[in-house]
Amino acid sequence: FQEVDQVATLGRLAKWAAQPMSAEEIPGIMAEAVRQALGGRPGPVLLALPEDLLDELAPDVDGAPSPRAGIARATEDEIRSVLHLLAGAERPVILAGAGVLRARTSTELLKFAELLHVPVIASWRRADVIPNDHPLYLGMAGLGAPAVVRERLAAADAILVLGSRLNEATSYDYTIPAADQR
Repeated sequence: FQEVDQVATLGRLAKWAAQPMSAEEIPGIMAEAVRQALGGRPGPVLLALPEDLLDELAPDVDGAPSPRAGIARATEDEIRSVLHLLAGAERPVILAGAGVLRARTSTELLKFAELLHVPVIASWRRADVIPNDHPLYLGMAGLGAPAVVRERLAAADAILVLGSRLNEATSYDYTIPAADQR
């Protein structure tokens, strides 16, 4: 028998939060919730439905909320540019993270790294991005990482970041990549 403003309290834990105040608002809020949950970086949303709305009929809507937009693909010129960057570097490294895991492309990443003989460093808390016993796997960046991982990242003259945010832990307090790194 207690009421809580769920949007104000729990909503801060979600990517987006809303509370419809009438049945007529539900379709628009539902469409926005789907857009927010799937758009950009996917994340949870919160819809707080007041008890008095649970027995109401929501108005009919033409069509369901649109699904997630297709994934943007790199152009041939962009791919060529990345290949030239890595092939022309003396100490390249690939920094790979959760996006690789979410896309289920660890196998493709490993084939790519093997083809170019470029070592892979996992972003913080994503040590499973490729098998840890592979010769090209150097370790995980961030808190608790061996010093050699940070040293290798700092010494790299080219870093290809795939599916990773350069957050505070992974970038060693935002010092990597340095201004002179490509």
